[in-house]
Amino acid sequence: MGVVLDLVLPEGQMQKYVKVVYSFIVVFVIISPLPKLFNGSFDFEAFFGSDYTNSIQTEFIGIVNEQKKEAIEKNIVSSLEMQGISGVIVDVQSNIFETDFKISYVVIDVGQVVINSEQEHIDMLALVKKTIINITGVKEDMIIIDEWKR
Repeated sequence: MGVVLDLVLPEGQMQKYVKVVYSFIVVFVIISPLPKLFNGSFDFEAFFGSDYTNSIQTEFIGIVNEQKKEAIEKNIVSSLEMQGISGVIVDVQSNIFETDFKISYVVIDVGQVVINSEQEHIDMLALVKKTIINITGVKEDMIIIDEWKR
């Protein structure tokens, strides 16, 4: 049918619009029997298997929680930079595949820290811990500070 349209229609703008309308009609003809086929009660678990749907759900939860974890890490780093401390590496540890996002502990690498000259007489570790506690709500014993110089 599409070939007949190409032969009958003249070249130009009108042919382009007729092809678009024809494409919509073809898509509609192909899709229209699907609701009757599924009868409104299509069960994905029966079709794909419960393991497949569970793995998709677990993967989705992992992606969402990974984004939460990265946002928390960036928030900590930017907050510390606003307070005059830069070069801190933050690693939030959690089981990202659990439904409820819960932080297990936070690892902080302060080996490459640079303190702003205006902030040189501060207790850097106390400020870092306080910032992490305020942002994450973890207890102080859940913060691990790595001071290795590289």
